[in-house]
Amino acid sequence: MRFRRLLPFVAVAVLATPLARAADLFDITAKTTDGSGLTIVSGNHSVIDLTQQLINNTGSFSALSGHSYNASLSYGGVQNALLYEVTQGTQYTAHLTTPFDRGVIDRTFVANSQDALNTEIKNYLKTDGASDLAKFLADINKKSPAGVLDGNPHSVTALNAQQSFFQYAFEPTLTEDEDNSGQSSDSTSRSGFALNAEGGEFDSKGIKGETYSVSPMVPFKLSDRVRLEITVPLEYTRIEGASEFGAGLQFAVPILLVKHTKQQPWTWQLTPLTGVLASGSADLLAGGLMANGGLASYASYHWHKWEFAMGNAVLIYHGVKVSIGDYTFDPDVSQQIFKTGFKVGRQLGHHWYAELYAIDTEFAEAAFIPRYATVGGGVGYRGAKKKGFIMLGAYTDLAPGYSSAKLQFGTGWKF
Repeated sequence: MRFRRLLPFVAVAVLATPLARAADLFDITAKTTDGSGLTIVSGNHSVIDLTQQLINNTGSFSALSGHSYNASLSYGGVQNALLYEVTQGTQYTAHLTTPFDRGVIDRTFVANSQDALNTEIKNYLKTDGASDLAKFLADINKKSPAGVLDGNPHSVTALNAQQSFFQYAFEPTLTEDEDNSGQSSDSTSRSGFALNAEGGEFDSKGIKGETYSVSPMVPFKLSDRVRLEITVPLEYTRIEGASEFGAGLQFAVPILLVKHTKQQPWTWQLTPLTGVLASGSADLLAGGLMANGGLASYASYHWHKWEFAMGNAVLIYHGVKVSIGDYTFDPDVSQQIFKTGFKVGRQLGHHWYAELYAIDTEFAEAAFIPRYATVGGGVGYRGAKKKGFIMLGAYTDLAPGYSSAKLQFGTGWKF
């Protein structure tokens, strides 16, 4: 039997079986139920491509043509994530369930013809299907090392939280010139225009990938101690051949409450921030829009050529339902991320500095990796009269079964 017109069902039908090959992010196992005894296993990095082959009985699944069958698929290591049962006779029937977490999806479609069944599925996707898929992906984020929206150090929420923390909970170490003049690095070290970028690889329970991000930022001075910063975070993640893209818009208002001087060694800055994030992956059938907000704190103590600092941040993320035409997309993300870090910096001459740091990150809601540590360091240069700066660094995220290696680059110049 050939369901060539069931492609819209791709958005919901495709998730179950064990990973037969580490290189395949998704694998489907299909078994005929009409006594023919056929069993077919096939993998791909794209949920859509793999499901289209299954439904249309093409590629590796061409032998299923004319047979009733059950098919299951593993989604990024989550076995039996979805079970798809197809029968034919006097009626056409398709039954969709989620064995990995029963009850998330449990739908049966019955029609007298293939076209009528296709219409039933289309209507489902336009109504309850969006909600069911959102709940499905929310559970996948909690159980899969391949979750890209939430629940992993390489997920959209975690990457954005990390970028916000580096930008507002870890200010650059003061240079010797700044320390001698009693100035602070806060409001002018990134004046005019700044850009931070990073990239690297990760290994999550044997699933490998890379992440890359760039965050251009423009600051506006509101007063001697308050500024507005507008950042456009852009990121790209690739997991075992599957791609995910993200973009956002963030507004932050750093407020310098305690300013370092020659007589006063302390610095304290609070930064409320808010913004929106959009992400999408056709390969992973994941994406949507998220609103975020939070508060970051940076406190430091200066002693001779040394600086000892602590950073804290709480970031909140919430999915926003978006409708395009007759279809609705809902990431169903509700997460809070808490970060605490400690940094030691050292002045190296008049314009150079070096620093080492450690950060603890914890997801408040359920996550595949609920807690992880970040260890890293870097060197930086700030020119005379703060005309510009440059920074190079590296760090790793560590948790049981998870590791990453990333390089950082930052620069900024006055107009």
